[in-house]
Amino acid sequence: MAVTEDQKQKVKELLSEGRKIEAIKWLRETFSIGLKEAKILAEHIEEEMHPSEFKSPSFTPNARRDKMGKRITAVFAIIGLIMMGFAIVDASIDSKLASTGIETKGKVIDNPAQPVIEYSVNDSIYYYYSTTSSSPPSYYIGEEVDLFINPDNPSHVLVNTFTDRWLLEAILGGMGLIFTLVGLSVNKLS
Repeated sequence: MAVTEDQKQKVKELLSEGRKIEAIKWLRETFSIGLKEAKILAEHIEEEMHPSEFKSPSFTPNARRDKMGKRITAVFAIIGLIMMGFAIVDASIDSKLASTGIETKGKVIDNPAQPVIEYSVNDSIYYYYSTTSSSPPSYYIGEEVDLFINPDNPSHVLVNTFTDRWLLEAILGGMGLIFTLVGLSVNKLS
């Protein structure tokens, strides 16, 4: 099909105003062609256009996608920073408890995969129910473990193992760093 310069100019005018659907509709009616053919023809004409022919930068091809991409990468970076923030706060809370807490020993009394640890402070017996689970079990029943106890609140306990002290911080901090770097680097590239 032959498209005259006037017809092409009409389509370019509609496209430059961000009215792509109207351009496709006009092509369908003018040339009696299907939707798919009209869309392909409009896209070919749009590809020939120089970015300066568009009346508003928001109407340039891919501008909306680029803007959405920047938003998504910014969200990635923000999520990464939040994750790193949680890791830092949790690490500082654990470090404070390790430096100011009472060092004592506890005994695993149940469920070695997710242990229940019994310990005593000032002749009172307390139980710590671990939130960390492992398979195979990290402990055996009767095993003694090192604990840090908050002197003001003896039920606040930190088990002195890598898993209990640093695993959450390592995972959150690592993922946060990756999210932040991906968000910032992809945003810079686009």
